[in-house]
Amino acid sequence: MEESTIASFWDEHPCGQDLILSAPETYLEFFNEYDEYRYRTEGHILMCLDDIEFRGTRVLEVGRGQGADSEQIV
Repeated sequence: MEESTIASFWDEHPCGQDLILSAPETYLEFFNEYDEYRYRTEGHILMCLDDIEFRGTRVLEVGRGQGADSEQIV
């Protein structure tokens, strides 16, 4: 399978799209709405991340979603 086929699929069917009820027109709108939903429904994640000292460390965040938690770590 070509990489472009895979990229096209995920561009058209992003993880978490079923959690967003509106129809965002841009990636930024989508990710903002996704983050709002995720942390409204799973607020404990941000508290857990706040308890970890990441400064000066190397982090491998293994996820299977939009990268919302990676964005918070950065």
